[in-house]
Amino acid sequence: MKSSAIVTRDTPNSPPPSLIPFWGGPDSKQLIDQSDLPDSVRQVIHTVIKSSRLWRREKIEVANELLAHFEDGLHHGKEAEKLIRDFGDPMVAAQLIRSGKIRNRSMNSKLLNGGIWGVFLFLLTYFGMTAWFRSGEANPTHDYLADLNAPALAVAAEDAAWPIYRPVFIKFSFSEGGDGKFSEIFVKSGEESNLVTPQDGDAWEKAINKLDESAELLDAFRNARTRSHFGLPLYLDTRQYSEEDFTALFPKQKRDEHVNFDFQDFPEGPREIVNESMIGILLPHYQIFRTATRIMIVDTRWAIEQDDFERVTQNIETIYGFSRQLGNETILIGDMVAFALQSMACNLLDELLPKHLDRFSDEQLARIQAAIDDCDPRSMIDIEGEKLMTLDIFQRCFTDDGNGDGRVTASGYALIQNYDKLLSVGRQEKSGMPQQIAKTWKNFSAPFAAIRYPSRKQVEEGYLSRFTESEQELQKPFYSAVEFKNHWSEESEADRFLNWMLPVIKQIATAMYRAEGQSDATAAAIAIYRHRKKSGKFPDSLEELSPTYLKELPIDQFGGQPLRYQPKDDGFVLYSIGYDKTDDNGKRNLISADARNGDLPRDIPEPTGQYRMFSSPGKEQGLDWVLWPRMCAKYK
Repeated sequence: MKSSAIVTRDTPNSPPPSLIPFWGGPDSKQLIDQSDLPDSVRQVIHTVIKSSRLWRREKIEVANELLAHFEDGLHHGKEAEKLIRDFGDPMVAAQLIRSGKIRNRSMNSKLLNGGIWGVFLFLLTYFGMTAWFRSGEANPTHDYLADLNAPALAVAAEDAAWPIYRPVFIKFSFSEGGDGKFSEIFVKSGEESNLVTPQDGDAWEKAINKLDESAELLDAFRNARTRSHFGLPLYLDTRQYSEEDFTALFPKQKRDEHVNFDFQDFPEGPREIVNESMIGILLPHYQIFRTATRIMIVDTRWAIEQDDFERVTQNIETIYGFSRQLGNETILIGDMVAFALQSMACNLLDELLPKHLDRFSDEQLARIQAAIDDCDPRSMIDIEGEKLMTLDIFQRCFTDDGNGDGRVTASGYALIQNYDKLLSVGRQEKSGMPQQIAKTWKNFSAPFAAIRYPSRKQVEEGYLSRFTESEQELQKPFYSAVEFKNHWSEESEADRFLNWMLPVIKQIATAMYRAEGQSDATAAAIAIYRHRKKSGKFPDSLEELSPTYLKELPIDQFGGQPLRYQPKDDGFVLYSIGYDKTDDNGKRNLISADARNGDLPRDIPEPTGQYRMFSSPGKEQGLDWVLWPRMCAKYK
């Protein structure tokens, strides 16, 4: 296709290029339409101008040049059709004109043009990504709640404690949020509330009257002490509980109202996810057993006054029954509460045995020892429920392609961005310009998460791999697992999210080791007391207790050797060599903070300080860890 060379000149009425405005005034189309050229010529010029895809000002320049070119030809007597044939293909001419104009543009013009196109393409991409990002929807297909409830549903009727607890929970409005708070068992001492003792006069009388009025509740607790499990399936929607279960668990709520956590600080999408996922399950019957244990402690002090040591024994078995039932639940918080109850039971035994050993029969002491052995902290720890809850969150945060994969949804990504709030519900969020800028940027950049955030399969595989590592860490003995990984790399948002979702293995392990150490020492202490009760003296070594009173010797979790034992004229000491791994002959200058939990008798002298065993070492932990006696300051 031929194209003639274009020879142009400015018309007398055309402004110089530098004076043509970017906006306002006639455009190229108007200039062409207002000319006196034949329609066929004007059509050719329109085609060239339109096909050149130049800026407005450049189109006006080209239009003036082409108008001048054709007017000049007509002025010299050439026919319009011949001018059009000589001009050549309008499309080729448009391309040549465009190339020339672009070459001659100034650098500023080129930068401006590139910037405009860049902004346009970015906005087009952004809005396209936003539409695609927000179109993704989760499609939860697996019932992880059924997996969580499977062990509870498999419990035999004779092993389930909940059928015994339920009627008395209803009668005494005992569940969390009910009226059965038993404030009478506490007495104010300064700014602290302590459990009442027989030395508290009128307060003691009020407490035992309350216990007498609540005899049915305490009898139910004792009757359930041999049951191994709660046997209560859990539901996210509280309306799915039976009429009786709902009344027992939520005594202040209406039956037709769904009771859930208040996540009002969450955006709507994330709030919907947490309210529909297993993480929103309410557990009002867990923490209430701390109160139940304190009731049994006060009743034990009353039983001692009445010289009823069978009831004392049953009460201690009951506390360990609470612990065993909670520890056999599939939710980790049940294990943590179980360990707290064991600590309270150990405190109670440390209070009773030195003073009232001769009032126990050997059979009763053996039963208490068996109750302790039946609550092995290591076998209680179960983080499977945490895994199920997390996988349930994942399936609600990602789409499902039918093959176990998918991309993060808008609501899911918003939850990931706000997950730290879920861990700190009730805390006041920081506010200010930096936080506002960060929040704005997160919201703006969210659509790009669909391509830069790992897929569902990658997230789940990463989580399960790290979860397996956590389970393996929990199997290690304390002396070979002092340095736990508290979290993994946080190089990406996905890593940070996975760290939030993983159980905090260091804290879990610390609680387990602490409970294991105190249980082993308490069981060994009872064995030592049983030996003394029969022989009239404390054993010279722990080896004398096996196998009559102990199946195996308690292990010092530092080094794996048996606990150190020192008999004394008025008692004995069981201790660990502690972090410095040096035997200081049972010397300690502090009392364990694990024993100072507000439930101790107030005649125990205050120690000079506190420490927590089986936790990160501190400067005050250079001496031994005395595991028994737990709180008597005379054994410093």
